[in-house]
Amino acid sequence: MSPALLPNDLWCADFKGEFKLGNGQYCYPLTVTDQASRYLLACEAFESTRERAVFDAFRRLFTECGLPIAIRSDNGLPFASPNGLYNLSKLSVWRLRLGITLERMVGPSPRKRPA
Repeated sequence: MSPALLPNDLWCADFKGEFKLGNGQYCYPLTVTDQASRYLLACEAFESTRERAVFDAFRRLFTECGLPIAIRSDNGLPFASPNGLYNLSKLSVWRLRLGITLERMVGPSPRKRPA
């Protein structure tokens, strides 16, 4: 895991699980934080973890904040794909094409710092 020395060095993206709303639908909250500053770049609620909505969220973030050097996430969808080459999802391939380094966590949380 790379250390984040400056803002925009490393972003951490994570779906914070799911919970049921009063209307019976599920909500999947996505957070994106800057590791160096701990600034919350995004906290968005989605109906699912489908890639299309997450693409749109990151497109807005990249326009507003610029591109980070790296993005750290877990190995869950849509950040990784168990059926993709090297577990790459469409989202991760897109980020690689933009020149963003991918960092994958083995443990429970992308914000976890290396020991």
